Amino acid sequence: MKRTLDFWIDVVIYLLLAFLLFSGFLMKFTMPPGTGGKLLLLGLDRHGWGMLHFWVAAALLAGVALHLWRHWQWLRATTPHYFKSAWAPVLIALLLLALAALTAPLVVKPAVVPGGGQKHEAELALPVVNPKAPPSKTVSTPAAASESTSPMPADPCAGCDAGCADPDAEEAGG
Repeated sequence: MKRTLDFWIDVVIYLLLAFLLFSGFLMKFTMPPGTGGKLLLLGLDRHGWGMLHFWVAAALLAGVALHLWRHWQWLRATTPHYFKSAWAPVLIALLLLALAALTAPLVVKPAVVPGGGQKHEAELALPVVNPKAPPSKTVSTPAAASESTSPMPADPCAGCDAGCADPDAEEAGG
């Protein structure tokens, strides 16, 4: 029974990791910054995929923690072989490092930079298809995305709800 449960925990961890790779590459290359709200895949835009990516990463972290907890006796038995007399401090240091990584985002506050933010400049690796545009408005190559027939606006940040600052608008407004 224990081996069967361990096997399925490992399978779930593998599937979560595979999905993280898929969604990470998807957001990096297929839906780069500046395409939020403009491109949809399976009903999700870039921001939706980002949120799904985060929660799958949280589930993966929980799965790895469960895996380590279930194999704790093995870790305690084999660590002294590799680290000799320092095995206990090594395990404690690893646990403290994991705890610090989990709590750091709750404690660290980012600095607000006046006039910060940058315009998204997306170079799309795949064809851009606007689901609301007629078929003739489909852009077939990234180079064609800059032409006037493109369903993408001249400013890729137009209509983006990401909340990034536009330095040009702030300067013009005062």
